[in-house]
Amino acid sequence: MHLQPVHVNRIYTGIAKQFIRHIKTSQPTDRLRTEMIRVTLLKVRNLVLVAVQSIVLFNQPSVTLFLYSFCLIICSVTGKPTPKEESPETYFDYTDPKWQQSEATNQFLKRPMQLSGYGGYDLSGPSQCADGLKQSPIDFKTFVVTNYTKFTFKKYNRIFPESLKNTGHSFELKIDSDDDDDEDLPSISGGGLTDRYSFVQLHFHWGKDLLGSEHSINGTKYAAELHILHYNTKYGSFKKALPHWDGLAVIGIFIEIQKRDNNAFRHLLEPFDNIIDPNKNISSKRLRFSVPLSDFLPDSTESFFRYNGSLTTNLCDEDVIWTVFDTPIAISPRQLAKFKQLKDEHGKPITDNARPTQPQNDRVVNFRPDPTRLDPTPSQPHFPFPDLKNFYLSELKSNNLLSLI
Repeated sequence: MHLQPVHVNRIYTGIAKQFIRHIKTSQPTDRLRTEMIRVTLLKVRNLVLVAVQSIVLFNQPSVTLFLYSFCLIICSVTGKPTPKEESPETYFDYTDPKWQQSEATNQFLKRPMQLSGYGGYDLSGPSQCADGLKQSPIDFKTFVVTNYTKFTFKKYNRIFPESLKNTGHSFELKIDSDDDDDEDLPSISGGGLTDRYSFVQLHFHWGKDLLGSEHSINGTKYAAELHILHYNTKYGSFKKALPHWDGLAVIGIFIEIQKRDNNAFRHLLEPFDNIIDPNKNISSKRLRFSVPLSDFLPDSTESFFRYNGSLTTNLCDEDVIWTVFDTPIAISPRQLAKFKQLKDEHGKPITDNARPTQPQNDRVVNFRPDPTRLDPTPSQPHFPFPDLKNFYLSELKSNNLLSLI
């Protein structure tokens, strides 16, 4: 009995059902993998059709060609694609050509492509930025009060050699260490986390105006936002932690405006002029006075939001346990304006690198209230002094920084 062309639909349907079953039962962190499967199915259908036509034309089983088609199917299941950017240094890199799509052809665009690379529909992962169901940031409107334990910050008050780097879309602080032993690095635990998470880097997000934070509370944003990235030490490294739903833990800290400079940021921004252009040889600069990570924490770490989400950059991997403190830290207008002096790879000022809030969908947001506060509700964003906008503009004018807004 010879295989007829009509059998191609039966062959393909059987294969498709198996893959659909796999896709429905896959974890959120497998979305990149299932995207590969979806496209591979289209290619395999054509190969199966060629095999069947060969069988009919030559009136004999074309075993080799058919097995080749089947092999491609198996490889698409077992071969897990790996993003090009897998290290903390390059994971947030937007220079890959596949991110440089024009706005006219990019129906999933979330913000200017030259600043973010969000949206796009590609096998390497931008599709998840557009259609992921657990994306970040979000607006905190509804939440469930939860009795989490207090956070433990290990070695957060210790001085380490640190470097500042212009990544082309933000600037990040890293600890300079040749030792891969995560025991020697700052880490967090407690606060509802079931594992210990080791420090990777911290970076910032801001906007063109005074509402540049990524997360928001009841629709209101702060001036900027700090993210402190950690990886789950049980996986051994940042790279190995990436594919797991609990692989990363990010602390989000709101930043508001105050009249005086923040001393910690004085040291942080001291080498800033040397990293303005990411294309120069000196895109990374050692801090003359290192800043302990504890200096970037708010006065109170008792109350915070908790939810499962994604990275807000690059592949938007949905493998992040988010902790966002409702108590902000503060910097001066001059210090905030300094952020906007940074240039991207094309020589343009990075005036806005904050991703818009994403749908919460069916996710539950938990909130741990400060047990010492009578009011268990979260702190709300507020203007720390009257006429903030005019003060901000006058400070920029006095420092010749008005061109940055």
